[in-house]
Amino acid sequence: MSSTDLLESHSKQILKEQVQLLYANAAIANFSVIAVAFFAITVLWQKIDPQPLLIWCTLLTTAALLRIYLVYYFKRYTHRYSTEQFAHWYTLATLLTGSCWGLFSQFLILNNDPFVYYFIVIMMVGVITASVPVLVVMRLTYFSYILPPTLALITTLLIIGNRDAQLLALCMVIYTTLMVVTGNNLHKRIIFSLRLEVNNKELIGHLIDEIDQKHTIQKDLLIAKEEAEKANKSKSKFLANMSHEIRTPMNAIIGLSHIALKKDPSPKIEGYLDKIHLSGQHLLGIINNILDFSKIEAGKLDIESRRFTLDEVMNTLTSITANAIHEKRLEFNIDIDPALTIPLKGDPLRLGQILINLTNNAIKFTTQGCINVSAKLKQESSEGQLQLYFEVQDSGIGMTAAQQEKLFNAFQQAEISTSRTHGGTGLGLVISKQLTELMGGKIGITSTPGQGSTFWFTIQLEHDQTAVEQTGHERCALTLSGAHILIVDDNMLNQQIAQELLQESGITTELANDGLEAVDMVNTGNFDGVLMDVQMPILDGLEATRLIRISTNSKILPIIAMTANATEQERERCLSAGMDDFIAKPIQPDQINNILARWLQHKNLKKPPKLSQIFTKEESTDDTLFPEANDPNIIDIGVLKKLLKFNPIKVKKFIHLFLQLADESLIEIKVAQQQHQFQRLNFIGHRLKSQARTVGALRLGDLCQELEMLKESSSTNTVDRLVTELDHLMRQICICLDHTDINSIASNKPNQLSKLN
Repeated sequence: MSSTDLLESHSKQILKEQVQLLYANAAIANFSVIAVAFFAITVLWQKIDPQPLLIWCTLLTTAALLRIYLVYYFKRYTHRYSTEQFAHWYTLATLLTGSCWGLFSQFLILNNDPFVYYFIVIMMVGVITASVPVLVVMRLTYFSYILPPTLALITTLLIIGNRDAQLLALCMVIYTTLMVVTGNNLHKRIIFSLRLEVNNKELIGHLIDEIDQKHTIQKDLLIAKEEAEKANKSKSKFLANMSHEIRTPMNAIIGLSHIALKKDPSPKIEGYLDKIHLSGQHLLGIINNILDFSKIEAGKLDIESRRFTLDEVMNTLTSITANAIHEKRLEFNIDIDPALTIPLKGDPLRLGQILINLTNNAIKFTTQGCINVSAKLKQESSEGQLQLYFEVQDSGIGMTAAQQEKLFNAFQQAEISTSRTHGGTGLGLVISKQLTELMGGKIGITSTPGQGSTFWFTIQLEHDQTAVEQTGHERCALTLSGAHILIVDDNMLNQQIAQELLQESGITTELANDGLEAVDMVNTGNFDGVLMDVQMPILDGLEATRLIRISTNSKILPIIAMTANATEQERERCLSAGMDDFIAKPIQPDQINNILARWLQHKNLKKPPKLSQIFTKEESTDDTLFPEANDPNIIDIGVLKKLLKFNPIKVKKFIHLFLQLADESLIEIKVAQQQHQFQRLNFIGHRLKSQARTVGALRLGDLCQELEMLKESSSTNTVDRLVTELDHLMRQICICLDHTDINSIASNKPNQLSKLN
């Protein structure tokens, strides 16, 4: 708005305030005028001819009533007419009233009585003086009221011409001048006050608008915050589900390839397995990067502080990057400042993560030459605080200044073609930057196109001067041998992987297929620890842990969560339920061994019995177990024998496990059939299907699939027929396997032969 428009707006607001003040007291003032007029008639009735008095009173009363009507009209029709019109009308009505008071002075000529003479003058002065507070707000209206009677009175006094009249005329001139000046000054003050009021109202209006705007902004921010929190929760939930869904098969890929590599495969198969294992590790690295990035965004990534040496970190770096360096025939050099051979305190995992990210990045963009990793002590304080400086230098393709500016941004690489040529998500450098900042440092790059790049970073660590503890490998070797661990998982593959990984460390294991079974086994058995899956049927790992903790004998039993949901929220849920630690799937051998060693280091473990003490020589070498189980229409355990590399011990173990599961499932199926629990029938069918096909009971697997697909609309005849076929086929399978009736299997203790491992 321009200054002219603003001034015009202020003038209109001031005029509006003037008119409102003018009309505010007008009704009372005009009723007072009528009252004064009747008082004057009463006093002068006997002294002046009544007829002129009545005419004058009628005119004055009419003028006053006109102004009273204007007040009524103003209050009722304020928005119908403009402020200027109401001001103009009232001024004209006031001029009429003032003119009527001017006629009152003419009664001086009609009567020379001194009483009448002075009464009229005093009346006129009083009426004019009384008008000041009511009419001075509008200067024109005020002058329209006081000038007609005063001028008429002065003129009349001069016409009379005697000495007293002339003296009064002079006094009236002085009085009129004084009233004009006073009224004008009062009017200016009123206008000034009104202007201040309008400005203050406008200022207050602006302040109120600003406050309302701030409240609106705060409300919008609160809504945006709530929406962001909802979005963050949705993202966290999505990442948790994604992590769980991906990590479950990844556990099988990495775990089984690790186990297979230890079985002395042929060179060709070993090459395949190596590639499978490395690809699995690479995919796991991408998953971990995404989850780490999510944690950093949410501010939930914590930096640990524990004892380590730089040699340990560099050894891990060498072992992880060795294959990639060897494949590209690159030279790899590590240079550590002699001052850094001391024990350190910080987060070796996150430091190693930075070095691995930068080294893998260097390998990716280097086709020939060398990669140099160096570590130097940059600064040391008297309190033992150390500032370390690291460099990862390569002889690769290098980068331009424009490309360097795109680094350290999420999901971005130097250029679009980079991801096509070299792969990658673009998260490694972003996470490295965040980690260095969390550890009190910085990260940067110097690079020349065609001459390679040098990534550098600094971090803050401490000099750990405490006594040296036993190494992790020594602790694992001394602690785990002879441990007795319960593995709780509803997935048979996960059971097998965990079991065989633990066997390599001399650990004996037992299996539980769900939380309820685990609770029973813990209460009746003697275990050194429990590996507990979280998501399981019947009773999940969280509830199972809570029930186990109720037992006084199990409060100190280490229970370690084993789940594919690797989020921080899942970790907190597990610890809140009473679990002691957390392992994310896929299970890494070193990780599970280190965690178990930490929780079992104070236990006095017995050495496990050798397999030769459990099985006779004939049993352990016999590869002709269950000779009758070779009918594809019933069961052909050749499938299972091949899967277990014809190991008779493992074949016998899995057969008995399968029989126990099948027996329990058949009982549950019959109960669910009687109670018409179709969802329960679907679940049991799904659970038994994969186990049946694994042992070669393909027909049973097909029947289980039919059971899994049953709907509530399925006929009773269909359900009865399916259950009957399952019962008949299971009896045939039992006869083929060990000539044992299906109903006798339940008398055996669950998983009794799993103790063999």
